[in-house]
Amino acid sequence: MTAVYTDFFGREPIITALHAGLECAVFTLGKPDGDFIAMGPDIIDAHSPDERMSISSFKRMSGFLVAVLEKI
Repeated sequence: MTAVYTDFFGREPIITALHAGLECAVFTLGKPDGDFIAMGPDIIDAHSPDERMSISSFKRMSGFLVAVLEKI
């Protein structure tokens, strides 16, 4: 995914651990030796009545996901 990210966005990704990706943790129950990556669009005011998503960010991330799936 790092290579696809670099090709798609024209820059190296920032790889870090953060407080997100709960779904990835659930997937590890069925495949504890798997490698999982959380990714998604920019979310503003998450988990509040004002939660919203950046449409332009969604378009970028969905394009990236398509590029990853094509590479697989």
